Amino acid sequence: MAKEKAAVAGLWSGADILLRQGVQFFISLILARLLSPSDFGIIALLTLFTSLSMLFVDSGMSVALIRSQNSSQEEETSVFWFNLAVGLLCAGTLLFVAPYAAQFYGQPVLRSLMIVAAAQVVIAALGAVQSALLIRALRFRQLLIVGAMATSVSGGLGIGLAFAGFGVWSLAWQMLAMSATTTLSLWYVGRWRPSLTFKIAPVLAQLQFSANLLLSSLLDLSYNQGFTVIVGKLYGVGELGFYNRGSNVQAVASGMLSSLIGRASLPLFSARADDMAALRRGVSFALRAAMAINIPAMIGLALLSDLVVVTLFGEKWRQSAPILSVLAFSGLLWPIHVINVQAILARGDSSTFLKIEIIKQSTGFATMLVGSFFGIMGLAVSQVVSGVIAAFTNAAPSGRFFNYGIRAQLEDLKGIFLVGALMGVLLMFARSAINLTPSLELGALVGLGAATYIGVGFALRLTIFMELTEILFNIVLSRRGRASQ
Repeated sequence: MAKEKAAVAGLWSGADILLRQGVQFFISLILARLLSPSDFGIIALLTLFTSLSMLFVDSGMSVALIRSQNSSQEEETSVFWFNLAVGLLCAGTLLFVAPYAAQFYGQPVLRSLMIVAAAQVVIAALGAVQSALLIRALRFRQLLIVGAMATSVSGGLGIGLAFAGFGVWSLAWQMLAMSATTTLSLWYVGRWRPSLTFKIAPVLAQLQFSANLLLSSLLDLSYNQGFTVIVGKLYGVGELGFYNRGSNVQAVASGMLSSLIGRASLPLFSARADDMAALRRGVSFALRAAMAINIPAMIGLALLSDLVVVTLFGEKWRQSAPILSVLAFSGLLWPIHVINVQAILARGDSSTFLKIEIIKQSTGFATMLVGSFFGIMGLAVSQVVSGVIAAFTNAAPSGRFFNYGIRAQLEDLKGIFLVGALMGVLLMFARSAINLTPSLELGALVGLGAATYIGVGFALRLTIFMELTEILFNIVLSRRGRASQ
């Protein structure tokens, strides 16, 4: 029953993420053909500042509210006003640093773009609590509505402005429209409203847990955005655009999957945080289900990167293909990162979370520094090395707390890796035999790879294939039973 509940929540969450990120990706395909790599490089720099501000605005409070099963109206209201105050402070800081950022990167337009970024931060702060409470209640159907509305409105605006010749500003206004529509929609579908009171005690109580999350997120952001700083400063916004294109394509698959896992698993893991056996079973199932999707997706991206880039974005983006091919391997173990982190957070152990983040980001910065001496491809390879180290680091607490460390996890995943490797070998041989246009060749190889992976998986009777089939069958039966009553 627990698996069915998790699956239903995951299906709604997945539908939201697939719709939101799928439509966003489709919009990015259009914008990539209308705008230049330099335009996307400048927006990547702007995202560096907005992402940092968003971290301070939330301060880890959303995770604290999600894992809390009985927070009061007073606590939620106090967090809301705290988020808004920090959002205003961060917006003012962005406006202050705008001229210095524009001078550092040699991009005068950044000074004006920072005004849009400041507005985006304040607007996003108004919807943080609403979003957290909907996730905690597993109300992913409402979040799907929010995502659909925000993505459609912002995407339509961005495409329209790009056609009209607004260049990089079409991307900036798209980002602002996304935040505004999301926040307005959250207030419309959410039942919660803040009161006109504020008490510091509930905020301080939440900060005892969330402060470590904030520091951890800062370390993570510093590492991830360090690539933006290095590439943007040393190689220019054009090269940054190519690097980010490869990174973003890889993130569509692994990032979409990790978003789904993170949103659905944290409240479910939190409800079982005191039962180590149940938590282990939940982590094992989530890990195997996620990797069953992620492994073939990342192997396919690594082997077919040139076909993917040219087919989706056009010939002018071909330079992103080798970067995507390498970065796909950095995303191969990504579900191990996400699921183990959710298990740690579900137990309320933010101090352990901070410790592993310090270890991961320290090694990450070291590999990034070494990789920077070998150009953009060296930086991409450094992400693969860092990803492997991070997977082992994230899994270590699971081994201590409920005897499910990286060795046991990889043992559970060996069948999936085997089937994925067989698919990859077949794709490499098939590429040499197929000679079609990039789009037709990509379609043929994706179809062949998917059929091989699924067919071999069922032929070998992989446990996760059987489990997922049974769960989906039970969900369909329960839906039909309710419909007939």
